[in-house]
Amino acid sequence: MRSARRFFERRRVLREMERESWCAEGYARSRRTKAEEGGHMKAIQRIESGICGTIGALLATGWVLAIGELFAHAA
Repeated sequence: MRSARRFFERRRVLREMERESWCAEGYARSRRTKAEEGGHMKAIQRIESGICGTIGALLATGWVLAIGELFAHAA
């Protein structure tokens, strides 16, 4: 009876240790994933910012050229 009780107690302890290990591993994995996603999001934001800046510069240049053409014909 005593050995059976010890066996089940030991099995319960091992299962708890395994569960804790699995939870800790899952937590570490989720932290790594979030960090990787954060890096990707920053890169995407930088690309979007560059694209918006380029489009803004092209539009501004177009307006300046168009106004210059209007004044050139008026003079």
